[in-house]
Amino acid sequence: MSNIDISKGDIIWSYVSQFFNIASGLITLPLILHLLSTEEIAMNYLMLTVTTLVTLMDFGFTPQISRQVSYVYSGATKLLKEGIVEGSTGTVNYQLLACLLSVTRRIFRIISAIVLVLLMTLGTWYMYFVTEGFSNVDNSFAIWLVFCTSSFFSIYFKYYDSLLVGRGLVKESKQCILASKVLQIVLVYVLLLASVGLMGVCIANLISPFLGRYLAHHFFYDNGTISKLYGQAFSDELKSEIFQAIWYNAKKVGINFIGTYCTRQFGMFLIGLYLASDVVASYGLMMQFVTIVTSISVTFFGTLQPQIISYRIQGDRVKTIRRFSYSIIVYYLLCICGLAVVVFLGSWALNLIGSNAQLPTLNILLLYSLVCFLEENHSNFAIFISSGNQVPFVPAALISGFLICIGDFVVLQFTSLGLLGIILIQGGVQLAYNNWYWPRWVFKEYRISFREFLKSGLCELYGMLKKIMQT
Repeated sequence: MSNIDISKGDIIWSYVSQFFNIASGLITLPLILHLLSTEEIAMNYLMLTVTTLVTLMDFGFTPQISRQVSYVYSGATKLLKEGIVEGSTGTVNYQLLACLLSVTRRIFRIISAIVLVLLMTLGTWYMYFVTEGFSNVDNSFAIWLVFCTSSFFSIYFKYYDSLLVGRGLVKESKQCILASKVLQIVLVYVLLLASVGLMGVCIANLISPFLGRYLAHHFFYDNGTISKLYGQAFSDELKSEIFQAIWYNAKKVGINFIGTYCTRQFGMFLIGLYLASDVVASYGLMMQFVTIVTSISVTFFGTLQPQIISYRIQGDRVKTIRRFSYSIIVYYLLCICGLAVVVFLGSWALNLIGSNAQLPTLNILLLYSLVCFLEENHSNFAIFISSGNQVPFVPAALISGFLICIGDFVVLQFTSLGLLGIILIQGGVQLAYNNWYWPRWVFKEYRISFREFLKSGLCELYGMLKKIMQT
């Protein structure tokens, strides 16, 4: 059996790369908030919202491909539509891997082309409407075109990270992200200080992914892998079989992504149509800060996912739930501390740098932080469930997303609640079902109580800290 091991170096590099991934926003954010106008800041957040919507065309392929690569490198000889073959033996099946890589490249060529078409058509219509005919920001149409192009390449190169993480090359994956983000930071600073404005941010986003792609290709296709993949022949029947195995759950995950978008991003989409630019900028800033915190908090879980999948392939239920509970404890600690910093120090920090955009009021910040904490928690449990190659949460995600979309529209169209109403709708719908149901699913499957789950994670954390102190 091929094991996927996660080393201390993998974990360290995960946090270093995540720091710079976030730093690419945080380090440049003071300059952006200080040098760009409120209209430019609002346009930047609206472009990100449109891109998030269009990238749903990924349709769940990225995480599904990562899992399939993990299955192959864990010794699987066949990729199933649902479930996993526990106890698979032998080494890596390079014919299966070669076919999987071929299918993956074709999938992302098609996805990126579709995304570009959608951005240039429907995306352009939306941006034309919210920017008053591309008139409230200088060169806004040219900025939008550069942004569309950068989004195309970012999406096309996404599958390389799935390959590296799926293979267990977590450290190398994070090094690619780090290099790309450092380049992005440097370019943003140089271009903003050169008075290029929002166009400079888009140009930096266009150039930086190419460095990450070059390094990822170098790490994955090492000499040993190239020699073993060379000459591997596979039939169209095998390609079809692998695509069907990927698509079976990818479509479910993709539909779930749509529900997630409706839950987390659709409010921003509507706010751009109903509320003033300063409110849009304020809400976008709050979303960015909270997303930064949750991204840091789930980094450890993301790092352990290949190992968790490997344990599931081996049928080791004890190690599987123990590692998962450990990652959730880390999420709780980091997320609570990080959100507290945003809530109580965020406005002070913005005033310190002379920002042209401000965070919403304290009560909105507190409520939004709580909603996002609970949402990210149940998302972690849902991802864990999907690591077993099953995706049961699609109907709930769609229903929740639909209810939130309707609720957001009603709040903005018929009430004066504004941001508060948007957050209340999001939190209320999620609390009614998703927040508690998916954690309970995992506890029932592994016959463990929430208290025992927490105890297991705390014991793992204590053991790790003790080991670190002794070295």
